[in-house]
Amino acid sequence: GDFVLRVGIRYATSPGAGTGFGPDWVTRGGFWVWQDYNGFSAQVGDLSVSLDRHDLNYHVFEWRYIGGTYSLTVDGESKGTSASSFRPTSIFFGHPPYGSSTWTTQEIDFVHIEPL
Repeated sequence: GDFVLRVGIRYATSPGAGTGFGPDWVTRGGFWVWQDYNGFSAQVGDLSVSLDRHDLNYHVFEWRYIGGTYSLTVDGESKGTSASSFRPTSIFFGHPPYGSSTWTTQEIDFVHIEPL
């Protein structure tokens, strides 16, 4: 069914090889937040949204999935909507499970998922 997902997150160090939050470490569908050397971005449905280049501030991300459409707000500001058939089956926090250079550090304050 429909749901709302809220995440309070902050990147605590300058961007490195990348760290994120999403349905898994590969899939960029539905919901996703990622920051690395190239910048800061989020996913809403099938749409990628660029955020501030490198942001170390605390933010609250909210995705709503209602009737086949995702909507995204960051700190209460709308960042986009996108129809999508993507349905998550898991949630991933961190960096991909392989070696690389210095990883970006993230701090997650809370994750709240609620059916609508």
